[in-house]
Amino acid sequence: MKIALTTFISGEDYQDWIPFILYSIYKSYPDYHVFIFVDEDVRPDIKSSVNLIQKHWSNFDIIIGDFSDIRPITRIKAQSLRWVLWDKRFLEYDYLYYIDADILYIQETIPLHEQHIRHMRFIQSDSVSNIVRQKPLKVKNYYEMYLTLKNGGGWNLLRYIITPRIFRMSGLHFVKTKEYFSRITPAVIGKYRALIASGKAWNQTIFPNDEALLYKMMQKNGFDLSVFAIQRTSSTMFGFNNPEKREFCPHHGLHMGLFRSLSGKYADWMIEQLNSEDYKYYISSYIANYLKDELFKTILQNSGERVKAKFRFMHEYYNLNHLTPPLNS
Repeated sequence: MKIALTTFISGEDYQDWIPFILYSIYKSYPDYHVFIFVDEDVRPDIKSSVNLIQKHWSNFDIIIGDFSDIRPITRIKAQSLRWVLWDKRFLEYDYLYYIDADILYIQETIPLHEQHIRHMRFIQSDSVSNIVRQKPLKVKNYYEMYLTLKNGGGWNLLRYIITPRIFRMSGLHFVKTKEYFSRITPAVIGKYRALIASGKAWNQTIFPNDEALLYKMMQKNGFDLSVFAIQRTSSTMFGFNNPEKREFCPHHGLHMGLFRSLSGKYADWMIEQLNSEDYKYYISSYIANYLKDELFKTILQNSGERVKAKFRFMHEYYNLNHLTPPLNS
């Protein structure tokens, strides 16, 4: 069985996570292949870390794509472009997992792909393992109303005001390639890429959101969305050891985007995730398998300040500072 992972990374800043995607998949699932699409040449310091990994493992491609039709690549466009990535080699793999760029993957007791295949079978989906999220559209949220007006115009703002909620797929999207791409064909991908480029994609979603766009893509191309559970809380979709439940969408590792400040300054939904049984397992494995690995320590020490700050926050939250030397700038 052949498994691939893919994501899109825009701009030089987010390239910081490329070595950590590759390293953590190498450590956790070395048989998987990784396709990372970027819109700019990879920075020399990132190439240096990638070269260190490549001495041990080379099951990946970093693809500098032509995104000239998307310029300027705004944040919402960058987030949405992962749904319209295409490489004919995708069809050489049985399953493809669309991932976030800032997750440090951890090997679990049941391999990642087996979890999602079992989940797919349990919910009786022929091609997708995922969940649905509800997003309330609040008239008093002036920032979101501004984003709606900016990205979709006055008509979208009116629709925002009269629409109580929208639906989104989660951004962690596991698909069976043959069946999925029989509906999300290269022609469909080209259509939605053009909608993202023009900004008209948000006419479909009302509120500009990449996960809402994925929901609309699936809704309009023949997927039965009724099989997917609606997420209840920030951690009820966790439980990597129990894929036989409808609400199933683990992080499969440490989502570094959660670590935003010193401990004690986290929202309740973040604390719920960080204190979950899944995260207790991930942090235990991180201590045992990552902090003692010289390759990991070299990659981390060679990283930029933005990434080091995330790890400092994580180490502080889980009281790990005594286990590792300080992360110097």
